[in-house]
Amino acid sequence: MMNKMIKKLSAVAIAAAMTLSTGVAAQAATLKVYFREWHQGTTSNTYLGTEDLTTFGTEPVLEVSGVESTITYKQALEKAAAQTKYNGKYSFVWDKDHAEYLSAIKIGNETWGIKGGNTEEEYDDNDQMIGAIWVGSAWSWYPGDKLTLKDTSSYPKTTLGETYLPVKSVGNDKEVVSMVLSYDETRFGWGTKADKTGTN
Repeated sequence: MMNKMIKKLSAVAIAAAMTLSTGVAAQAATLKVYFREWHQGTTSNTYLGTEDLTTFGTEPVLEVSGVESTITYKQALEKAAAQTKYNGKYSFVWDKDHAEYLSAIKIGNETWGIKGGNTEEEYDDNDQMIGAIWVGSAWSWYPGDKLTLKDTSSYPKTTLGETYLPVKSVGNDKEVVSMVLSYDETRFGWGTKADKTGTN
């Protein structure tokens, strides 16, 4: 009789623990991920520019529930992209030497990655480049959902791989955490064009 009672109590305890665990997991927060493009303005201040919302729109591109403060943004992004509802459309590429840095995002058959080069070059009589406008693009990020942020000097100084989600509550499935992945284009002049930012 005693053995049966112990087994019954053990079964009840295990069931209760499983229910509690499942409830906590189901009630974790939701992460919404927005994408945008940003272009530096016409001044030499590389932090000031204008958002472009035509490519990705103003709604979250990715959304994933069940995230907690114990995981990083990088882990959350990987979890979001792996969901079957996106059917492999999105994948994140991380720097091979510094895996906490985002190098590119593959969206369907297109890769949005780090790129850059000289434009509007000027040459001397010996065909040596003496000035140009360097234009480059790369991904940055910031918390929140303000897609119209123009001053990028407020961007976090930490990487996606080392920054944990700012989930504040426990057992609250109504909490929402947002972030913006911003594909930023910056430019600067050098040489004979040191005081210019280009016409593009």
